[in-house]
Amino acid sequence: MMALDPKQSPRQVYTEVSDEKDDRAPGIYQRARLPNPDKIDLVEVYRYTTEIADLIKGVIDAAPALDMNDDWNLPTGVSKVGSGPKPNFRIEPDATRVFRRSMELAASLQGEARSRGGQVAILCLDYERFSTYYLAAEYQHSREVFVIRSRDDINKLRYMNRRIVFSMPEYVAGLPFDTVVLADANANLVPDGGFRGHSERNFPSELYLGISRAERRLEIIASKDCDGLSPYLSALAEQDLLLAA
Repeated sequence: MMALDPKQSPRQVYTEVSDEKDDRAPGIYQRARLPNPDKIDLVEVYRYTTEIADLIKGVIDAAPALDMNDDWNLPTGVSKVGSGPKPNFRIEPDATRVFRRSMELAASLQGEARSRGGQVAILCLDYERFSTYYLAAEYQHSREVFVIRSRDDINKLRYMNRRIVFSMPEYVAGLPFDTVVLADANANLVPDGGFRGHSERNFPSELYLGISRAERRLEIIASKDCDGLSPYLSALAEQDLLLAA
């Protein structure tokens, strides 16, 4: 049995998309050497609330169209968990305030998450800022925060002792958290210029992955000095799927 959600893999799904001819096998099943698979679409979601599911669907619908074969056109899941708080967003002036607000929010929501038997995670969407944030988290908040800097750190989670997880979405793929603070959902992560096409493929996947880590509560933070909230999310705020805090 193989479970597959290609939208969660920005490295393998989006960054390998190319206009050049691809001589590899055309479908994921052939590449996995599964000649006669029985494909089952799992569309009932028992992890996150209806409000988070609606936001995820909005991100998927807003993502640019990609020229990919039918293996990647997976149906959108429907939440069976029920209703919860609507995701919020806020805009802070700069990186320092984004980090401080992320820590404040995570700390204030930790008790609520623990009462449900869950954890809190701060997930950063900007790799360059994360490389600065995690140093501050390790030295200033070592007792409150457990930093995951790569996929290799996942096996260390048993030592976290209920601390707040500080990481990036890609490093915690597959892990659920009761509450997620998604930091630096910034407009400049899809910049104009020669690499815009790559960013337009990578960023929606990272955004989808970060949002879908949250089970119950989702707080999103953007930075004013990075052009504010990503247009992908601004459009969803206009649809009332995301509220200004």
